[in-house]
Amino acid sequence: MPSELYDVELINESDFKSVLQNMTEAIANGAGSPFDKCKQLIYIADELVKEKQSLKSENWKTVIDEACASTDPGVQALCAEFPGDAKYNAPISCAGYDNFAGATAPYAAVSGLTNEVTNADLGTHLYVFKVGLQRFLQGLLYVNGTISVSPMYGKELVGVDVNGESPVADSTSQIASINVDAPMEGHDTALESNSSQTGVLTLKFSDGSSVRAKSAFLTMLPFDLPRIGGFEPWEETIQETMSPSMAVKLVMGWDDPADAPPAKLGLKSCAGDGTCQRAILDGPADEGWLVRQLWMWGPDTVMVYNVAGDPTEQGPTAASNMIKLGTEEGMDELVRTTMAQINSISPEPIPMPTWARIKPWPAGSITSWKNITQGSNIATYLQRPLGPDVPVFYGNSEAAPLSEEHGWIQGGWNMVEDNLPALAKALGLNEDLSRYDPESYKEVVERERAGSSTSKRMAVVSALCALLVIV
Repeated sequence: MPSELYDVELINESDFKSVLQNMTEAIANGAGSPFDKCKQLIYIADELVKEKQSLKSENWKTVIDEACASTDPGVQALCAEFPGDAKYNAPISCAGYDNFAGATAPYAAVSGLTNEVTNADLGTHLYVFKVGLQRFLQGLLYVNGTISVSPMYGKELVGVDVNGESPVADSTSQIASINVDAPMEGHDTALESNSSQTGVLTLKFSDGSSVRAKSAFLTMLPFDLPRIGGFEPWEETIQETMSPSMAVKLVMGWDDPADAPPAKLGLKSCAGDGTCQRAILDGPADEGWLVRQLWMWGPDTVMVYNVAGDPTEQGPTAASNMIKLGTEEGMDELVRTTMAQINSISPEPIPMPTWARIKPWPAGSITSWKNITQGSNIATYLQRPLGPDVPVFYGNSEAAPLSEEHGWIQGGWNMVEDNLPALAKALGLNEDLSRYDPESYKEVVERERAGSSTSKRMAVVSALCALLVIV
């Protein structure tokens, strides 16, 4: 149902901002849907954190408990709507995520998820690569001339040797050096000490082939890293410091856009100006509910996106139900059940789609640091999994220092930027690269418009990649 407590206003041609007021008094008088009331819980927590910045790094339970301790009658009435643990778990569920530890989840994560879903800050814009990121990088490099680089996509890495030996001892030493209260020294700077890195890497693949390189940048999910020969010691650290989750995406398409959910539900799709709208559905997971986040992917397509917490510590969720139904009963039954649930909230019948595709991640797909502050430091050591003297680098959005970047490509890009200065030194290049500062982006654009270019930086990146294997 439409929200009674906030509206979305157009700021310019492509950005939106939701206007939310303190409506706890209205809730006390019976106004608002359950979703509205979830949003108001976030509102009172956010307002408290604005007054007490020290709470920003606390968990959700600490913040909402203090917010609900207010003597304001409206706040008291709002909090009374969520007895027991409901005020910890409801906001996460209302954002379309299942079985994340609400009480122990960081305040920033709970607030961030909800604000993302409701566009409370600015409109959500979707950028889609038509080719894989590694192929995209290779294409960019070819623009600058022929180079001897071949990213290893489509191959399963099973081991890495350094000078012909397994680097287990290097992994163990790097783990022992971790200080959870401080980042790894020089992880994002071009220290001269890194220029002492020597050795030849041998990357071994499941098909029996191997590649020798001076450096390597690994990009697999963090829970997959210890499966690579030489990185086994990292398993215990990753298990202890990260919380895994599961996810599944079901994309469905219609020949006629007039038959698709965007038209039937009156919602804007991610195509066009890039502003995405989605519906958040919920139902009894223990009775087979499948649909949580329903994205209007394009005029003729939708994507059902389900994310849930640690699959080893929970009962049924929409994500596990969808994976189970698709695996055990097939796509036809999965699509029929999904469409029946979508139709249960549609004002007019939506016909069956023409086609459907599913992509499941049963475990370890999206991770979060169990302790955000410590995790941001641990990540800097994980970026150099074999230590500062071995030219192996690692980056994946699920292991980014900032938890809010997990699951988003920005996390992977930031880890690349963290590694680039040290990587330059490892390859013996004279160029002293500094980490790219997003704050200076406008200055870069202005210089380019004035006639200068970033060719110098691109030349260095091209030289780096000529000596780099990306896996």
